[in-house]
Amino acid sequence: MRIFRIREAGEIVGFMREHDFGAYYSLNGYQWNGAPIVYDSIEYFTKFKDRDGERIFENDVVQSSDYPENEFIITYDHVLTKFLLVDYFNRNIFNGSVDELLADRFKIKRVGFFKQP
Repeated sequence: MRIFRIREAGEIVGFMREHDFGAYYSLNGYQWNGAPIVYDSIEYFTKFKDRDGERIFENDVVQSSDYPENEFIITYDHVLTKFLLVDYFNRNIFNGSVDELLADRFKIKRVGFFKQP
């Protein structure tokens, strides 16, 4: 099962949960049904949540108490099929694992969303 945040014209319109046998949709990420929601882009769920219990998706900007001076953009590399951390301010790829950084949810805070130019 994979979960995606779905957008239409840049605005979050809901979530999609994909199974082998089809897809379910939700406006809030908790109540699911088979009624499709119109969307034009998807963002992958990392499988992690922040200290407030918010799911962390591709393009979210996060802070870690381990690196308090940094903010990171969560990106998904479709060629490598894995998530990467990109420094928000200088756009360098952070030499650390998303799994390692996000493993302790109590150190992580989702602080925003990176809008693609």
